[in-house]
Amino acid sequence: MSQLRETLLEMQKEKTLKLLLGASYDTATQAQKDHFLSIVGNQINVDVDRMLHDYVLSYNSNTPLAKKNNKLRWVYISCNVILASASGYAINIENWPFVIFLGLLTILNQFLPFIYNKE
Repeated sequence: MSQLRETLLEMQKEKTLKLLLGASYDTATQAQKDHFLSIVGNQINVDVDRMLHDYVLSYNSNTPLAKKNNKLRWVYISCNVILASASGYAINIENWPFVIFLGLLTILNQFLPFIYNKE
């Protein structure tokens, strides 16, 4: 990863110098280039770190495991909505055994992601 970072840093430095110096890029001395890089060097580092971070996030979000977890998240959310609605209805009609049963199912539904992630 450090070689990739170094390569990106060099590319960004060249691109920035060409943008700042314009047509005089080829004739500029190394001292002039170093002067410009000393001014914008920290921002280039931040930009490269941001590019690498975005790439890693993009890569991680497109893995099969991430897609599977996203589908499971929707299942858990749907179950929560259904259980909450059913619990509200059961409390309204004062059916306490059913409320207790739905409460236990809700607790189980809340722990399912943790149980699944341990596997």
